[in-house]
Amino acid sequence: MLVKWIRCTVVDRRGFERGQRKWAGLLGEPGRRGQGGGWSRGRVGVAHIVSFWESRSFSE
Repeated sequence: MLVKWIRCTVVDRRGFERGQRKWAGLLGEPGRRGQGGGWSRGRVGVAHIVSFWESRSFSE
């Protein structure tokens, strides 16, 4: 399993959240296991995303 941790500095919070909801459509894609995340408690405007893939070959 491959786990990706992505940290984003966000200027447009509403736009970012709208864009993240579009990823829900990928749940049935081969190799994709799921995604979660949230806003940083210590840094304003920073979001963390964790995605789970079966292997590296599916995540590229």
